[in-house]
Amino acid sequence: MSVLSEMQLRPGADPSKQAPYIALGEELAKLSHPACPDVNWQWVEYQCLELFQENGADLQSAAALALARSHVHGLPGMEQGLALVTALLSQSWPQLWPAALSARIQILTWLFAQLQPLVRRLELLGSDLPLLERVGSGLAGLGELLGRHAQVPLLSLEALQAQLASLARRLEREAVPAEVAPFSLPAALPASAPATPPRPAASPSVLVLKLDNPPPASQAQERRRGPRLLWLVLLLILLAGLSLGSFWVWHAARQDRDEQARVADPVYLDSLLLFAPGSAELKPESTKVLIDGLMHIKAQPDWLIVVSGHSDNSGNERQNLALSQARAAAVRDWMQRMGDIPQRCFVVQGLGASQPIASNDSEQGRSANRRVDVRLVPAPGACSGEAGAGMGR
Repeated sequence: MSVLSEMQLRPGADPSKQAPYIALGEELAKLSHPACPDVNWQWVEYQCLELFQENGADLQSAAALALARSHVHGLPGMEQGLALVTALLSQSWPQLWPAALSARIQILTWLFAQLQPLVRRLELLGSDLPLLERVGSGLAGLGELLGRHAQVPLLSLEALQAQLASLARRLEREAVPAEVAPFSLPAALPASAPATPPRPAASPSVLVLKLDNPPPASQAQERRRGPRLLWLVLLLILLAGLSLGSFWVWHAARQDRDEQARVADPVYLDSLLLFAPGSAELKPESTKVLIDGLMHIKAQPDWLIVVSGHSDNSGNERQNLALSQARAAAVRDWMQRMGDIPQRCFVVQGLGASQPIASNDSEQGRSANRRVDVRLVPAPGACSGEAGAGMGR
């Protein structure tokens, strides 16, 4: 970490015209190549550092450096790379390139998805638990930071955290008791819903005041009682009107919440209906499936359209990641062509087999897991104004 520690990093401008950035894009394109050629991660690391010195730090290159150090140096490199990404986001959020929230989320999704197969290949011992704990804590802090700025859930980050937690539990079972502090990562929410607090009794829509029967009175007393009865009737009418108005306000607010919940529900698209096996090119007959499935998904300010590609767990893990990313991008491109939606309104995620919705032990389950889902996610400031773009798709 000495090289990174000694460098005084500053936020950089758009690096897309810089030679090291172009070279990085060409080398990292190997990750999505069908032949899966080897990536020269030491060379990637060198190019990132060169770019930082010439142009300053940007999120795309920082993510590439984090992945490169993870490949070259293992878990210590992962800790260092993620710390760099976290520092850039926390200290330079307003001026960091790219500026578009959708582009930043896409870059981070790519990084977390690429780290998952790497973690599966790590050979760790019980003595690595403290380091694994620090990486998990760093990811939790990064997630909290993103929650404050982006408020968009990153499924690939959650999957990576769950993977590290599972690895830590396995190492704890193999380690000598009482020698290593227990590993703690944010656990998933329990399946059971929290107990519902007792609801207060509903207020009556009309307040009825019960009056005692008055004793017989003189005509003067009857005249004095007349204005009181009039005010009482007016009060009852006013209370009834306020109650009715409150009901309609509550009803309108509930309708608005229900509509938002309906719009935010994900749309699941069966990959078999969209793509040929192993292909990321949409079938000609997929148009009807896309129109029927996505008719309610519309671009709107303060919402991101998150397109996520998924695969089953059969075959090559790296190829599955690349194919799921390419299929999600194909659906995004179709939506852009049909709806003239700006690219800044989209986040494209290739999640591979990290988010199954069925068991991969049967063909039916594997078929269900090969899918593309599209959802609207609230993100203040998204899908409005000018935006930059990230490197690649």
